[in-house]
Amino acid sequence: DGTPVGQSPYMMGVKPGATLAQNCECTLVKMPMSRLVCMAGVQCSFVIFAKDRFGNPRDEGGDEFTVKCRGPSAQVGAVLTDNKDGTYLAEFKCTKDGDYFIDVKLDRIDIIQSPFVLTVDPAKTEPSCCTCFGVESEAGDGLKGGEAS
Repeated sequence: DGTPVGQSPYMMGVKPGATLAQNCECTLVKMPMSRLVCMAGVQCSFVIFAKDRFGNPRDEGGDEFTVKCRGPSAQVGAVLTDNKDGTYLAEFKCTKDGDYFIDVKLDRIDIIQSPFVLTVDPAKTEPSCCTCFGVESEAGDGLKGGEAS
């Protein structure tokens, strides 16, 4: 009959449901049209955002995500930290330049847009690791004492 129920309206809390891999995202996805790049020997990281089947962000941890990074230097181990708030930090270090594929899965199911392609650029040149070879010319004015003549 339209009569309000006593003490209404009532406040009701709704919690997100179970995590669904197909709705989870990571910071790599949040950069569309960008070239995903890091430098060899430098720590790379990204964050995974767990979401339920309706796309609601999860507010607690406990999911068993796996991260694998494979490329020119075979498989690179990733360390995954559960932030216990529905986000997970993945960290890894590639030591060889080239393109790597990053697989992010939950219960063996890829998250959105996984695998990702990451380009690892060569590290900066380290002079102490360089070697110089020279050939002495007929005039004898080749490399002497570390200096070019």
